[in-house]
Amino acid sequence: MNAVEYDQPNSQELLEEANTAFSVAQSFQVTSAGTYEIAAGELAEVKLRVKELTERRMSITRKLDDAKSAIMDLFRPALSRLEETKVFYERGMLAYATAQEAAKRAEQARLEAIAAEEREKLAAAAKAAEKAGNVEEAEALTVTAEMIIAAPAVIEAPAAQGTFIRKTWKGRCVDKFALIQFIAADQAYVDLVSVDAVALNALAKSQKQNMKVGGCESYQESSISSRQK
Repeated sequence: MNAVEYDQPNSQELLEEANTAFSVAQSFQVTSAGTYEIAAGELAEVKLRVKELTERRMSITRKLDDAKSAIMDLFRPALSRLEETKVFYERGMLAYATAQEAAKRAEQARLEAIAAEEREKLAAAAKAAEKAGNVEEAEALTVTAEMIIAAPAVIEAPAAQGTFIRKTWKGRCVDKFALIQFIAADQAYVDLVSVDAVALNALAKSQKQNMKVGGCESYQESSISSRQK
């Protein structure tokens, strides 16, 4: 692929021109209808120059964008297929790891149940011994029962050199109305809510000064609009 060729503008010359326009604007004051009209003409000239420089810049960046796009197109099919390949391996590994964790929990629950059953048996025996008047035996049985704990489940955890499973806790909203009620009751969590500025601006545009939304207000911003020459 050939290198992208373009005429590189002189940055200093462009900046000097812009600085001159900026200095003139700084010293200009709109104090009458006449100066207002002059400012409008100067503004149109500046906008025209911005348009010209933008078009000149884009004539260069389009070439660069096209070259970048062509290069990305060269690599995209192979990279896309390799990303799909990664998914197959990762999905299989995560499925196996999840199954191992489930098996470990199930085994631990089984061992806990066995330990609990042994404690219950010893507690019953201790109660029977106490009822029969064998106080020392009852105390010994009680101590033994208290010492019985479930052994840790032994399930082989998945491991491979250079890989590990990262677990991240995340939150998601499943009931927006319930969240709003929760925040209304405890404003410490108000940061969980973000304002949809696009929707709010659309509402203000349609309702103007009549917009009635709790905690919000409509307002106007003024700007100068002029047609380019």
